[in-house]
Amino acid sequence: MDNAAPDQMDNAAPDQAETTAPVQHRRLRDAAARRGVPLATILVTVAVVVLTYLAGKLAYRIRDVLLMIAVAGFICLILNPLVVALQRWGIRRRGGAVAIVAIWTVAVFTGLLLAFGYPLARGVTHFSHGLPSYVQAAEHGRGWIGHLVRRFHLEAWVNRNAPKLQSLGATLAKPALTAGKGAASLLATLVTIFALIVLFLLEGPKMRQGLVSLMPRAPCRSSPGNCGRPVRGGNSAR
Repeated sequence: MDNAAPDQMDNAAPDQAETTAPVQHRRLRDAAARRGVPLATILVTVAVVVLTYLAGKLAYRIRDVLLMIAVAGFICLILNPLVVALQRWGIRRRGGAVAIVAIWTVAVFTGLLLAFGYPLARGVTHFSHGLPSYVQAAEHGRGWIGHLVRRFHLEAWVNRNAPKLQSLGATLAKPALTAGKGAASLLATLVTIFALIVLFLLEGPKMRQGLVSLMPRAPCRSSPGNCGRPVRGGNSAR
């Protein structure tokens, strides 16, 4: 019997601790209610503020991913009518229509890149290599640049900013390795955006149906045709 008594005390201790916590919480709520303190409102407000802060920190951490998703979604909205038009013209399978639109988009983007990107990059490279000579000509008043400097009285400004202009030219004329790293990063970003666009075009109808299924359904009233339609704007369909 002596051994049974400690065992009963040990078993009673957890039960007493379990019953003490709800009692303390109830006493705390009753005390807040007697003093007019909106305890529940305060706790909910603090939780909302904390969750908003954490969501903002998470969004800031993945801002690059969110930006790519936003760009892909915007382009998908532009290309989706083309996919729908191809399906109406005879390509019933959405995958085939998306493939045609994706190939056409890549061809258009490549054409724009060759038409504008290559001349721009070549012009920037030529300017970066020739900038030091342009600065020297402006300092000594030679050539058409020197004529413009004398005409608009820019000698003092050129002499003061000549070192900065020369360092700018050296920065623009960096080795091809740095340009290659930037091009690789840009290419990876473009490939990711392209993959997201194809994914959104393929799964767009399913995503839309999933969102519509989450909306509340209108109750059946006067017209049977309104049964099961999603409620829009907070009002039931009539």
